[in-house]
Amino acid sequence: MIAEGVSTYKTLGPFLRPGTKATIAITGGTGAYVGVTGEVKSVHAGKGLHRQMLKFVD
Repeated sequence: MIAEGVSTYKTLGPFLRPGTKATIAITGGTGAYVGVTGEVKSVHAGKGLHRQMLKFVD
């Protein structure tokens, strides 16, 4: 899948504090995901972990 969007991360200090949220667009993909669109919601869970939810639209 290809996801892209405008970064909302800070450029100084701790970049990704736990609880930081971001939403970006899914704009395509390959294989089983050819032509898919939607969004990725990502939450920084701390210690290098992220929880991501994918939402596809027709």
